[in-house]
Amino acid sequence: MKFIRLIFIFGLFLSPPVAAGNVFQVDRIKVDVSATSTTLARSTALQQGQERALAIAMRRLAKQEEWHKLPDIRTLDIENMLEVLRISDEKTGPTRYLATLSIRFKAAPLRDLLRSYGVAVTEVQSKPALLLPVLEDLQGLQAWGEHWWQTAWRAYDIDNNPAPLLLPLGDLDDSLIANAEDILIGDPAKLKMLNDRYGTQTIIVAHALADVEGQLGVTTYIFGEEDSDVIVRTYRTGELHEEMGQVAIDEIASALAERWKQV
Repeated sequence: MKFIRLIFIFGLFLSPPVAAGNVFQVDRIKVDVSATSTTLARSTALQQGQERALAIAMRRLAKQEEWHKLPDIRTLDIENMLEVLRISDEKTGPTRYLATLSIRFKAAPLRDLLRSYGVAVTEVQSKPALLLPVLEDLQGLQAWGEHWWQTAWRAYDIDNNPAPLLLPLGDLDDSLIANAEDILIGDPAKLKMLNDRYGTQTIIVAHALADVEGQLGVTTYIFGEEDSDVIVRTYRTGELHEEMGQVAIDEIASALAERWKQV
C-alpha cells in the first residue's frame, strides 16, 4: 500500500525551513490552474506541481551534460516516489485552484530511477554559500538597501537551486560589518565577519555593472575557505538592465550548480 504524508498548512503557520542541500525536497512550487470544476482544477494543479518538482529534483541530481538522459516526466509513476506533500496558501474558486506546494521525494527510488537511465547521481550536501548582490550603476556602488539587482535575486527561486545559497538580511548589522567596497574587493576580515554571522564558509559576490544603457556586465566572485573562482558574463542585447539581469541570474545559478556538483 502506498503511503504519502499529506500536510496542509493554514494561516500564518509555516513549517521550519529545510536544511540547505536537501536535494530530495523541493519547496515553494506555486500552482494556479483553472478547469471546469474546482475538483478537476485541484487534481490537475497537484499533478502539474509534482511533475515540476520532480523535474527540479532530477536536474539537481544529474550533471547538466546528462540532462538529455533524464526520463520523460509524463511516463513516470510519481506517486510511488512521493514521501511528503505539503500544501499551503490554498485558495479555491468555482473553476480555479491556487496553492504553494512543498514536496519531498523518496531518496532510494529516485536514485534507482536515474541510475536505470544511465545517469550518474550527485547528492553531496554541503553548507550554503552566502550570496551578496552588489550593483554598480551611475549612482555608484550599492550592496545593502533596495536596488533592482538585489530584488531580482530575492525573487529568484533560490530554494530550488542545486547549489545551496543563502541571501543576507541586509539589515543595519550587515551594513556595519561591511560596505559595498569592502565586499567587492573581498576584504578577508569583513567577509569572515559575515560568514560568522550567517554560519557560512563561502561568500559569493555577484557584481552587476549597469553603467551603460543596453549593456550589463556581471562578475561573480567566489571566496571560499580553500579556493576562489570568478565567473564573468557580459550582455549586450539592448534590453533594460533588469531584463538582462534575469538572464544573468539564471546563468549564474546554473554555473554555481555545476560547480557545486564538482566539489
